[in-house]
Amino acid sequence: RVPVIEYDKIVPQKILRGGLPMYEKLVNYAAKQLELDPAEITPDATFESLGIDSLDIVEMIMDLESELGVELDLEDQQITTFKELADFIESKLN
Repeated sequence: RVPVIEYDKIVPQKILRGGLPMYEKLVNYAAKQLELDPAEITPDATFESLGIDSLDIVEMIMDLESELGVELDLEDQQITTFKELADFIESKLN
């Protein structure tokens, strides 16, 4: 289970900064920005099963690109979970 940062007034994008592993950052971001229960976000839960639509994904990717300073071209990627997205982002950052 991923620990959740429980700051009432935190700006969602700022969750992406700091020392947490990328997967945990994404879970915390989704919990705050997309108003998801972090307990429902498991490594193998698909975006679809969590009720995340394509617009949510586009907005999340735009936030990630802005905050992390990296271009995330998902055109040819088969990314359907936060774990897959975290792995993809980490590969772009390394």
